[in-house]
Amino acid sequence: MKVVPPATVQNWEQDTLAAGITVSALMRQAVDGCFHFITEKFPVPGAALFLCGKGNNGNDGLWLAGRLADSGWDVEVLLTESPTTRKLVDSPAIRAALANAQVWPACRSYHLDDREPALVFDCLLGVGAAGEPAGVTREVLEWWQTQRRPWHTTVSIDTPSGLNADTGHAAACAFQADFTLAIGAVKQGCLGGDGSKISGRLAPIPLTIYQDGADHFADFFDLPMSRELAQALPAVTHKYQRGDLAVFAGSPGFLGAAVLTTRAALRAGAGVVRLFCHPDCYRELSLATPEVLTQPWDGQNVPTQALTADAWAVGPGFGTDQAAERKFSLLLRTATRPLLLDADALLLLNTQSQLIPTRKNPIILTPHEGEFQRLRGTVITNRQHDSVTWVNKYPNTILVLKGANTLITEYNHLPSYNSSGNPGLATAGSGDVLSGIISALLAQGMTAFDAARLGTYWHGLAADTALTEQTEQTLLASDVIHQLSTAWKKIRPLN
Repeated sequence: MKVVPPATVQNWEQDTLAAGITVSALMRQAVDGCFHFITEKFPVPGAALFLCGKGNNGNDGLWLAGRLADSGWDVEVLLTESPTTRKLVDSPAIRAALANAQVWPACRSYHLDDREPALVFDCLLGVGAAGEPAGVTREVLEWWQTQRRPWHTTVSIDTPSGLNADTGHAAACAFQADFTLAIGAVKQGCLGGDGSKISGRLAPIPLTIYQDGADHFADFFDLPMSRELAQALPAVTHKYQRGDLAVFAGSPGFLGAAVLTTRAALRAGAGVVRLFCHPDCYRELSLATPEVLTQPWDGQNVPTQALTADAWAVGPGFGTDQAAERKFSLLLRTATRPLLLDADALLLLNTQSQLIPTRKNPIILTPHEGEFQRLRGTVITNRQHDSVTWVNKYPNTILVLKGANTLITEYNHLPSYNSSGNPGLATAGSGDVLSGIISALLAQGMTAFDAARLGTYWHGLAADTALTEQTEQTLLASDVIHQLSTAWKKIRPLN
């Protein structure tokens, strides 16, 4: 899916309508996608309140309200305007939703507390809205801020009302969404400025509309895009054709990071994973994962087996003392393979970034925001702009800036935001698992940019899949590894 300014989507829609597609047909597609998302995410019907404006965004909400009511949901609708003044689309579902709707301010006491899940849908303003919300819309938004409770789940259709979908500026009364269902394209304001804080998790809702090929802001990497990159194993293959990965990780007190990284790399399909660890950790790590070829490394010379590997991963539990610093310097100066740097390697890179331009091989960096700020030496003000600035300065690096909708950036490529994952990934070891997945794909011959995009998406999808057994509160990094196989079946259904 593309990330675009709202005006681009409006132009696409106008061109689609001019080609003979009706508003009702487009709206049906959008509602079908939203309905599928909601019923998959919340399979047991509960209570739902729809806040609906008078435009097409409100009609989307009314149509969805009617569909959910037919599926057993206890639905209530609050309108900002009388049905007689609305911009209506002919639909039985919309007519049914309007039949029992309330008009502001004559709203009754809502019973969202009585049934779970309790969902509140924001369908007040569309992407064309600019400036501060005013009049009745502002009153409803301010009223809702007084009504929201921690157990409510909030959903915005397309963009949160009160957010400028172009600039990312949010009004004080803007709707705070847990989920934003991005219809047709992700609007750029949802990923920058205030938008990244109030849009919650962005869910792409595909829409078949005419797209004129105009330049877009970025990509939003989703399931269809992952399927374009994922490859099945050839019928005839051997382990060295599946990727030979060298992992430099593990030091006293930090064995778990090495275990998580190597196990994830194996689950991600690497044919051979070699772990080069601190000599004092060799025995424990060699027993932890028998499928990994574990060797002690004293840092004197780069092991011959690493020099012939297809890719390197350096950093998880590597250490940051003087001995680790010498080892890291040797690896960075010696590397002739694509490599991934994470965790301790990023901290050590702070004093050795001058070596980056001397490497011809691609280098994947996987910092979170704090690590990226230390690398740059300045505070991040705009993560996409600052990421692009970094890869322009270091064209051989691929930046995986971790966080909500992780941003992957490469020189002369459109930035790519990741669509999968959930807050449960904010836990110790999650980054180690991600490093193992990406470096395994890198060893299997993917370009660094594609390995970073597919690996990040797969990692997030596995975390989402794990929620069938776990919760965001209880998710562990090892749970993500356990779900890599199930998640891969969603990416490659025929496997």
